[in-house]
Amino acid sequence: MSDKLEKSIFEVLVAVFPSLNGQIDYNWGPNDIKEWDSLNHLNLAMSLNEKFSIELEFEDVLSIETIGDIFLMLRKKGIN
Repeated sequence: MSDKLEKSIFEVLVAVFPSLNGQIDYNWGPNDIKEWDSLNHLNLAMSLNEKFSIELEFEDVLSIETIGDIFLMLRKKGIN
């Protein structure tokens, strides 16, 4: 994984979840990030679609349970 990809993902995360303040753990999920509710889960998916010019399928969106899952899902989409 490139530093550029990590930086891009972190930019999306901080935009959707402002409470992160740049502190990000790959194991964090909805139970760890106070703003991560169902609406912001959709906002996260839409932001990832826009940032990486991809179209996430319903299954892709459901597969994101932690920040680390975002990286796995993007790799499956061919984004490194």
